[in-house]
Amino acid sequence: MKRPLCILTAAALAFIPLPVSAEETYTPQVYTGQCGDNITWELKNHILTLTGTGATYDYVGELPDTEYEPSEIYTPDSDGVVYASPFSTWVLYDDAPIPANELFGITEIHIGEGITELGKMIFCENPAEKVILPSTLERIGDYCFNVMQNLNEIEIPDSVRYIGESAFQTTALHSVRIPPLVTELPATCFTHCQLEEISIPDTVTEIGSYCFSHTLLKDIRLPDGLTKLSDGLFDECRYLEKIEIPGNVTEIGEKCFYWCSSLQSITLPESCRTIGEAAFGRCYNMEELHLSASLETIPAEAFRDCRLLEVADIPDSVTKIGHNSFIGCDALKTVHFPDNPELEIDPVAFPDSFFENSEDFVIIGDQVLLRYCGDQADVVLPDNIKTIHSNAFCKSNVRSVTIGAGTKTVSRSAFNSCTALQTVTVPDSVAALELAFERCTALESLSGPYYSAAHSYALAHDLQFIPTDTPAEITPRSSDHTAETLSFGNGGAIFGNTYSLTPWAEAVLYDHAADNLQRKKAEVLRKASWAGSCFGLSALTVLTASGAITPGDLDAEAETLHDVRPTEDVVAVINYYQLMQNAGWSS
Repeated sequence: MKRPLCILTAAALAFIPLPVSAEETYTPQVYTGQCGDNITWELKNHILTLTGTGATYDYVGELPDTEYEPSEIYTPDSDGVVYASPFSTWVLYDDAPIPANELFGITEIHIGEGITELGKMIFCENPAEKVILPSTLERIGDYCFNVMQNLNEIEIPDSVRYIGESAFQTTALHSVRIPPLVTELPATCFTHCQLEEISIPDTVTEIGSYCFSHTLLKDIRLPDGLTKLSDGLFDECRYLEKIEIPGNVTEIGEKCFYWCSSLQSITLPESCRTIGEAAFGRCYNMEELHLSASLETIPAEAFRDCRLLEVADIPDSVTKIGHNSFIGCDALKTVHFPDNPELEIDPVAFPDSFFENSEDFVIIGDQVLLRYCGDQADVVLPDNIKTIHSNAFCKSNVRSVTIGAGTKTVSRSAFNSCTALQTVTVPDSVAALELAFERCTALESLSGPYYSAAHSYALAHDLQFIPTDTPAEITPRSSDHTAETLSFGNGGAIFGNTYSLTPWAEAVLYDHAADNLQRKKAEVLRKASWAGSCFGLSALTVLTASGAITPGDLDAEAETLHDVRPTEDVVAVINYYQLMQNAGWSS
């Protein structure tokens, strides 16, 4: 290609002293080209001017493979290879690159009247500081002014209806006015701008994710028509001091206000039902938090590292507080929990510092023991506690625990990693102890009534069982083996609340399960309350009445079903039939 050689030659000649006539005057070089079906461009005196009508071309896709000399077009990369920038792919003069001092010396862009649309990426990486737009302009394409790092002045005319994704990303704009015909600001539109002020009309009803992230905004008025604040909308707006969330907003996205380290208070409107993960994480200076009465969930890391937050009022509408939701809130002293029996709290939702300042028993909601904060080795729990929450005693130094008579539920991992725990007394009201004592390496014994959850757990885990009562006496109603008397009259009172299966029963059960879905159903049923095993009791009663089995098949010393003792094998058989019948499978 000859044109680059000519340009370089001309540039070289410029350094050779030549006689100049007094009459000769300097004539600036003019470059021209086409950038739309009816639009031409001209570069002269560091000003790029577009004239014509209609829309410019879109400039998208991969950059051309053409390589240029560093002095011609662009600054080389670390390997010394230079490729055309998105902007320079179309600003070519007679198929030759414009000299770098011309191309990257552009200071202004003037868009002529009659032009209605600026295409995608048309000015991406352009060095201009100022852009003048026409009153005929209607659309600004995706990435139109993207990475124009010197652009600090632009006025968007009222005729504009559409602004594309990342249109002004990474510019030097300090102030922007959005025209009244615009209804949406798309994703990353102003991200990484030096934006300090923006005016948004109420016609805007949607603002895309990360639209204002990494800007210098201190204050902003959002339009009343917004119903959602998108993910990362103000992510790392570290100068944002205050904001009023519109009253129609129902959802705040993930990381919406993440790392807004100057934000001091936040009030969610009553319409707000959902906030995303880490929505207010690292708001280091947040002192006041007002949650809406409609809020349903506080998700993971929602208020992580809000270091100055002292009080959190959780509304009654909240049913779940997620993982690490208040972790790092080291100044947190008071949390008002809702009186909600269905409230689910992640074991590490709150920082340890919060519990260090609490009473021995942190009881929330419907008498749920959230955390034991005392330092006693031998602990007696109050009778009014209904539920012991997951990790309530996690890593505590307790040696013995007596659970109160009113407790019905001991959650999974309730005593997780209590390495000093040796003995626990469990009342008959507790239905199950599944995985309650994980990593309790010193646990030796459980105390409780015969055939209770404590009895079953001790037998299943080779622990010493210390009974707190005498075993119930099983006496047959009659020696007459008629259908009327062939029943398990003692029911759950004798057989307890357990749902163990022998390997044989489990294998047969899985043989009957035709697919993975049924096997999953079997697992769910298996973990259900043992109270449902009336199906199994009834099934064995019918089988005995029909002569298919005899009480002696279950217990060699039994003459009637009333005589059958609640051994592990018998319970497994009952549960086997319960699962089979409840799942709708025949034996």
